[in-house]
Amino acid sequence: RLSINISIPSRQNFNDLIAQDDVYFFPNPIQDIVQVGVSTNKPFMLKLFDIIGRELISREYTNKGLQSLNLTHFKQGIYYLKISWDNNNEKIIKFTKQ
Repeated sequence: RLSINISIPSRQNFNDLIAQDDVYFFPNPIQDIVQVGVSTNKPFMLKLFDIIGRELISREYTNKGLQSLNLTHFKQGIYYLKISWDNNNEKIIKFTKQ
């Protein structure tokens, strides 16, 4: 008999964990919609690139908090999301669209 314990963090703990990296991004892999934002709750710039480096989306978000990015019309594959904020902070996230 095998017993496995799975611990799922509460929403608050999950956000605290992600905020340590300064960027909110989930889920990964994605189906259609991704949630993205920066932990500082400041405006940020988002750029989406395909696997060969073509820029597909460039948006500036002036609203604070999480933003939804709809990728329904994009093909399955690997993409890169570049998030920039505060003039000198940036993070690149590799993710899969299923």
